[in-house]
Amino acid sequence: MITRYYNFAIFKADNKGNEKLPTHAINMKVGEKYQNIGGCWTKDGQNGKFLSAQIAKSWKGEEGKSREGFVIVPESELDRLEAKIQELMGTEKIIDPTDGRDLTPNAEDIPF
Repeated sequence: MITRYYNFAIFKADNKGNEKLPTHAINMKVGEKYQNIGGCWTKDGQNGKFLSAQIAKSWKGEEGKSREGFVIVPESELDRLEAKIQELMGTEKIIDPTDGRDLTPNAEDIPF
């Protein structure tokens, strides 16, 4: 099953006066550690100050260093995905009609 996270924490960040860097960090607790999943910027609006947030996107930088990205998905869509994967796991073989590749899911290849 896919791990679902419901609780997040927002901490004040030291952006050292650089307006391009977030003023706050969005974190979720994974096991015993907090993992950064995005950032927030303090903005001024018509009704006062507010936080504008962005969830981290995945990227691959120099020397092969990569960072995982995150998304917010409606729970109903996640349920549908899990059900479809379970359904496919019960099929004998799924062959790609264009090139004949075996697309049958392997339980070891599914990360949940």
